Amino acid sequence: FFRIEDLSPRSDNDAMHFAYSGITHFDSLANAGVFDFLKKMGFSRNRYTIKYGLGNTAFANSLLGVRYVKDHDILIENTVPSSAAFFVPDNMQPGLPEFTDPVQFQDDLAAALGCGEHLFTRMDVTYVEFENIECSDGFCWIVDPALEGQVIYHFDRQDTEARLYLHAGDQFLVGSLNISGHEVTAAGDHLIPCVMDETGNTITASVTAPVFDYPEVSFYSENIPLEKDFFRTITDGIRVEKRSSSKLLIAFPPEDHPRQLLVTIPYEKRWTAEYGGNKLPVTELLSTFIGVSVPEGAEEVILSP
Repeated sequence: FFRIEDLSPRSDNDAMHFAYSGITHFDSLANAGVFDFLKKMGFSRNRYTIKYGLGNTAFANSLLGVRYVKDHDILIENTVPSSAAFFVPDNMQPGLPEFTDPVQFQDDLAAALGCGEHLFTRMDVTYVEFENIECSDGFCWIVDPALEGQVIYHFDRQDTEARLYLHAGDQFLVGSLNISGHEVTAAGDHLIPCVMDETGNTITASVTAPVFDYPEVSFYSENIPLEKDFFRTITDGIRVEKRSSSKLLIAFPPEDHPRQLLVTIPYEKRWTAEYGGNKLPVTELLSTFIGVSVPEGAEEVILSP
């Protein structure tokens, strides 16, 4: 069992139309906890719709069990181990960490799940260059309306393999912003995946809005080797099988002590879990997902609504 998410959806509810397991969709009865969680992770939210794409860090993909990301006609495999279920520390709180911004939220969430180091590191911009843009007192405008403006960020980068993200917050996304092929047309506290230009040390953002606030943005690199080790540890030996459209088998090596299993399926009261014909306690974890109390010696759980 794994999820596939589409960065360029044909329409809402693609996962339902094409019968693959996705977490983003439109539904008039959608779980508000899922919307809140994904928004805090840095995904783009438009009223009752969450779009996968902005915010899809390697950490988010692995946490949500996303094995493949479809970007237009390209299917990209997530190289960080992922699973829709894994064991969490016994002392993990059932609620979410406090929210300040998506980067800190994902770092705090990783810490709550047992990761002992920071996943994201802020990257300093050496200088910023503007083309067809002038700025004064925090206010910017396009000089020639017939052309787009460009904001070029220069770095002195050492780790050329790290994944990069721009965190713009609300203030910069006033008009149409395009960075590394990702179009952003509404304000929002997003994480935007970035690709370096050919120089390897610059990132160019195109702006078509006639006026906008001065782009006070932050860039972050993601520690992929650390994430690979972390997710390899918490997903080791866990197998999730889809037995039917509404039933999952989750198998794992037995232990001589009780454990808490987190399943990244939105929690609803109707979900039940059982082992050996006996029902197991099902709770809500991270104010969003299913938590199952697994007794010592158990080696599988059947999850069904």
